[in-house]
Amino acid sequence: MTTSRAPSTGRLRHRARRIATTFLASVLAVVGTAGTASAAGNLTVDGASSAELTTIEQAWDLIADTFVGRDDCLVDLQVNVVDRAEDYATSDHGSIRAFYRSPGIVYVEHSAVMNGRTVLHEMAHHVDTRCRFRYTDEADAFRVAQGLPTDTSWFAGSSWYMTPAEQFAETVLTVLGITPRMTITAEAKTIVTTWAVGSSAVPGTTVETPVEPEVVKTEEPFVLVDEHGRWYRFGESESAPSPFYYGNPGDYPFVGDWDCDGIDTPGLYRQSDGFVYLRNSNTAGIADWEFFFGNPGDVPVVGDFDGDGCDTVSIWRPAEARVYIINELGEDNGGLGAAEYDYPFGEPGDLPFVGDFDGDGIDTVGLYRPSAGYVFFANRARSTTADTAFTFGDPGDEIVAGDWDGDGIDTVGLYRPSDGNIYLRLENQAGAADITMSTLQNRLHAAG
Repeated sequence: MTTSRAPSTGRLRHRARRIATTFLASVLAVVGTAGTASAAGNLTVDGASSAELTTIEQAWDLIADTFVGRDDCLVDLQVNVVDRAEDYATSDHGSIRAFYRSPGIVYVEHSAVMNGRTVLHEMAHHVDTRCRFRYTDEADAFRVAQGLPTDTSWFAGSSWYMTPAEQFAETVLTVLGITPRMTITAEAKTIVTTWAVGSSAVPGTTVETPVEPEVVKTEEPFVLVDEHGRWYRFGESESAPSPFYYGNPGDYPFVGDWDCDGIDTPGLYRQSDGFVYLRNSNTAGIADWEFFFGNPGDVPVVGDFDGDGCDTVSIWRPAEARVYIINELGEDNGGLGAAEYDYPFGEPGDLPFVGDFDGDGIDTVGLYRPSAGYVFFANRARSTTADTAFTFGDPGDEIVAGDWDGDGIDTVGLYRPSDGNIYLRLENQAGAADITMSTLQNRLHAAG
């Protein structure tokens, strides 16, 4: 069964609250029956029985009623009811019955739907993700209230019980009158309760409506990937990019024109199995081409190194400070093949990027030395010395190159995790950025 619906009208919510056959009935009674329709996003449910659908709809209405101050960011949610949730996970979650996949999909097993709390827990992750609680001052105060250092990673506590994201979800259940599966302090509950209605329990905090990224149209997009495998193409338009999923957390992302159609699309190097996975469209889906890549520790470098209009995957080997150029894609489900040529370049610790820096139609390898913010590249294949060198960026920045203004020459650009901004130069020389875009995220990785 598939259904798509907005949060119900007040009359339908009243009817739902009179249903006493599910776990949520007693919870809904705590909240009460009064209220108006919420402006939260649509709920889509797939694979549910009629009884399961009722439980999920009740849970969504309850979330919408509770987070009345966040209805501008509480956008569409899809709930997929399945036999085995772990079959749909993109990483090893262990034995799981439900999980949330950013930016708006819940997978939950049939056996876990009817207790209600599991669905509500995953919906709480949706609230956190879409309304960006984890980036607020309240998030730091929440950590302190729960006895955690403020620099504790939101997703990586010492255990499930000590992970802030999971503590937040269980705190939402506490706000709803459900007994949590971990210790939730009264102060933490107050922080979330107050934030839910659009206020703040943190002294001196001004609550602001989440803003959209500031994006500038460029001739070539700047591609970023988040920790969940969600790809963003900044600069394709003046609007915030619509992300899509490809790959697993921990994959090394890059882009290239694999089918010679003039459009760069995703590629991944999965260090856990040593394979490269290439896709020919900027959409979610499975790889169109895959092959074994290099040695452990090798870094993919992607470009058109022979001017034939097609990109290939070559190797920067940091241990040797050496470039290995391969002008053919690896055999599908096979190996990468031998390098056509190789040469020493740079030193261990340098980070590679690729571009056509002189407009001759042939890409060459550049290197970024993060310890000094030093960029250098050669315009000739096999060159062991740089033709151009200059300083750009700060330690921790991630460098790529692209033809941002469409003049046929690639210039450097960077993503700065410390402020979540993209900085682009239109000339390959030291200087301030010519174009700046904000991503509003500081946990992304530059792919190209």
